[in-house]
Formats: sequence, structure tokens, C-alpha cells
Amino acid sequence: LPDVMRLLGNNFTGEFRDINAVVNKISPHVPPDLLDRYKMIMTSGCPIEFNAETSRENFLLHLREGNHPSIARNETQVLKCMAKDIRHNYSFTLPTYLAPFLPHLFVTPQHLLQRPGKDDRLIYDSSKRYTPESTCIGMMTTTATNGELRCEYGTVLQSVLIRAYNLRITYPDRDICIHANDVAGAFRQLKSHPDCMPAFACIVADFLFMQCGLAFGTDFAPSNWEVVRRIAEILATRYFEDPSLRTKHRQYLDRLKWHTMLDNPRASFTRVKADSINKGVLDNQGSPTPTPHRFF
Repeated sequence: LPDVMRLLGNNFTGEFRDINAVVNKISPHVPPDLLDRYKMIMTSGCPIEFNAETSRENFLLHLREGNHPSIARNETQVLKCMAKDIRHNYSFTLPTYLAPFLPHLFVTPQHLLQRPGKDDRLIYDSSKRYTPESTCIGMMTTTATNGELRCEYGTVLQSVLIRAYNLRITYPDRDICIHANDVAGAFRQLKSHPDCMPAFACIVADFLFMQCGLAFGTDFAPSNWEVVRRIAEILATRYFEDPSLRTKHRQYLDRLKWHTMLDNPRASFTRVKADSINKGVLDNQGSPTPTPHRFF
């Protein structure tokens, strides 16, 4: 299976990415330790460490028990979600009957999270234990306590609100537009190390899905994505004063659409006052400070 992933290449492994060129370009702005982590996850894959074993009985238990009931109730919809993964080269499929015979394979139950007004999300339930003695994949992987990068996106919402407060101090009568930094298939853009990939498989209907992109539900995926997230935030701030980016990305900027209520002359904004901590968004020379781009 690892050799199949390597043979497929393309977006299954991200082999088309020129990581050395990217590293050379961003190295003046990114701390060396973060840069080393970036090179590792983009060239070797994830997680940072994986050294585990389990019994044949435990594997067969997971194979027999299968997914959460939500998968069977929504099988057609789930298969459509998985088909999108296939189109993007995040996964490839094999017949389910091969599962007992594939070396180093482990299967983890899936759950379809459904919430009113939001898109359904397929969850890789890495913490599910069928019996007190069973071992789930989440018990085999590492977290921030064992070398993975500590996640800091829990502070993002607070910092966005503080930024909005300071914008209102500096611009008391201007509209404040907040945009969502959402990356499509964020975890999927990072790849498992081919030798680890078989351990993160799942089964839906009669298909064995071999997931090359990181699954939404593994405990190490947020830590690995944290590397990319921090670098993106750093670069967005560093390039704030580079006017050439407006020309370079004009085709995307021209696609932005603005709400008709903006610049409404009858709009009334709540007044806020500067204090010793919140002083607005201008520096000592009166110029705007770089806009922080915090990613959730």
C-alpha cells in the first residue's frame, strides 16, 4: 500500500510542490524551528512520529463493528462526500474484501455530523472504543505532549474581536469588514507518510478508503496544520506593505463582492474609547499597522 501511494503521486503525495523553492522564499520571514517543521511535514508527511502495534483480534473487532449508525442511514450522501475526496486525489479505494489480508492496515469508524444550516461533515472517530479492552487509533498516535506543535488557534476569536475594537477606535465612522479565512480541505492538503497511511483507512459500503490526506478526526492533524496556519499568518503580516501583490492577484481581488449596505450614510456606529492597552491601529508615525490575518 505505501508503494501504491508513492506510485500514484500527484495530489495523493503532493509531489508537484516545489518545497525547496517555497522554503527559500519564505525563510527570511519564518522562524527556523517553524521552517524545519514545515519542511518535514511537506516532504516526509505526517504525523511527526508513529510507532505502534495492535493485536489481530483488535483489528478484526474494528472491522466487524464498523461505522456509527449515521453512516448507514445516509450512505448515499456519505458516498458522495467520499467521491469528492477521490476526485481531489485525497484518497483511493480498494475492495473491502481485501481488508483482512493487507499488511499494517487499520480501520476506524466514521460518523456523519449533521447540524441545521450547515454542511454535513464526515468525522473520522479516532477515539471510538468498542470494548474497555479495545485499542483505537487515537491511542496509537502522538499529540502536543509528545513532539507535535501546540495548537494556538483557540485564541484566534479573541484576537479578531480585539482587532475589531481597535479598528473602531481609529475609524469611528467607517464600515468594518471581517472576512473568513477558510482553507478548502485544509487537513487534506497535508499528507500521511506513505508507510503510515494504511493505519488510517476507513470503510464505507463496499469500499475500503485509503486516506492519503490527513483525516478530520485524527488527534495530530490540527497540530500538523498549525505549522501551515502560523506561517500563513506570519506571511500575511510581513507582506502587508507590498503593493505588488495587488497587481499580482488582481484577478482574484476583482471578484470580491461588497454588500450594498456598506457606506450607508444613515449607519450609526457604537463609539469606543482608547485606553492603555487598546490604542487603535496606527503606529507612532500615524501609519496603519499591518493587518493580522488570524486563521481558525
